[in-house]
Amino acid sequence: FKRLTEGDKGEHEELKKWAYELLAGGEKSHYQKRQMFVQIAVHCLAEDVDPDMFVPEMEKLAQDKVPNVRLILAKAMTENIVGPGKLTDNTAVQKIIENLRSDSDKDVRYYSGAEQAA
Repeated sequence: FKRLTEGDKGEHEELKKWAYELLAGGEKSHYQKRQMFVQIAVHCLAEDVDPDMFVPEMEKLAQDKVPNVRLILAKAMTENIVGPGKLTDNTAVQKIIENLRSDSDKDVRYYSGAEQAA
């Protein structure tokens, strides 16, 4: 996995293909596969893989019907992406964080840092 994130663009495409296979079937895919995709995507973004590879799908997952998918997204983004010198200047990432901070689920709001932002 580390080799793929540190590799060239061809290896990044291989990683993207592998990760997106977890989402085959969209919201009909098992929620744990969507959670796994989130973990992979956030790890890749933290390793400076091109955000355009994963952020569009992460925007969709921020609206997932299963709160635990949104919770994993909120927690992973807060721990790995949000902070000085990270992707917080990316407009799409900011939108995801804002959506999670105003989520209907209190745990999602908590792990997205809504209390700290207030």
